[in-house]
Amino acid sequence: ALRTQKDLPEAKQNALARFTKQIVEKRGMVSDEDINSFKKAGYTDAQVLELVVGVALNTFTNYINNVARTPVNEQFKAEDWN
Repeated sequence: ALRTQKDLPEAKQNALARFTKQIVEKRGMVSDEDINSFKKAGYTDAQVLELVVGVALNTFTNYINNVARTPVNEQFKAEDWN
């Protein structure tokens, strides 16, 4: 959903995709409105933090792999962004 910009079948999934994109684009500086909208879709404060941790971990590992020039595994090459 994030890559294709297409809606998902469920509103809750769309809220997750939207909030993830907001975290990434705003570099974590999401507004209270962003957080409240995510929580109104059925998510909790703990899930807000889990999502931030997930984005941070993904960013961290991407940076490490970029610096180390780690090759993409063969089974994932079709999904490579480069």
